[in-house]
Amino acid sequence: MGSSIGEQVSVNKWAQCSIARTKALAAKASLDLECLDNFLIVVTQSCDLVHHKLEDEPYAECIECRPIDKVDGNFTYGKNPRCLHLYIVAENGDERAVEIRPHRMHRFDRSILGELIPNDRYYLSERTCQILIRWLAGRYLRDAFPDEFNNRMYVVKEKLKKKAVKLADLVTGIYVMIIPDKEIAPDKTYHVTLLALLEAS
Repeated sequence: MGSSIGEQVSVNKWAQCSIARTKALAAKASLDLECLDNFLIVVTQSCDLVHHKLEDEPYAECIECRPIDKVDGNFTYGKNPRCLHLYIVAENGDERAVEIRPHRMHRFDRSILGELIPNDRYYLSERTCQILIRWLAGRYLRDAFPDEFNNRMYVVKEKLKKKAVKLADLVTGIYVMIIPDKEIAPDKTYHVTLLALLEAS
């Protein structure tokens, strides 16, 4: 009896955050990429990649990453839901900065991973993988502020942006709590608690 698709994928050493050989996967899966020089990171959960039934998990997903000259602190650690900057590590230890946009997600037939092997010249560190996956999940889980609060923030948006740029490389996360967490009358006040996380040196 032949091996299952899950066994084939496992033997080929695919896992969440594996980096694909871009041209090979793009050709095999007929992916419409922005550029063949971009990286493709598989983001499907590892258990789903190696699931034994193709009909239960027919597809895998990867996200396209565009090489950039350097990361911008405003887009690191998942601070911005529409853009993420991180580093892909080469086999010699060199780091390649990349930009990721959520609309560059690609879905393809999972069976293809049974025919291809990952790109062993590049990898994501475990920590970077967690940042990427949490960033993707956060796009669906993040809270939305009331319209009245957003309207008030718009007035001071540029002033806050200038201050944020100065702190971007130091801050790894920002958490905001507003009370009340609902629409209020124009003459009422929101109370804001802001928590910024810094990376331990």
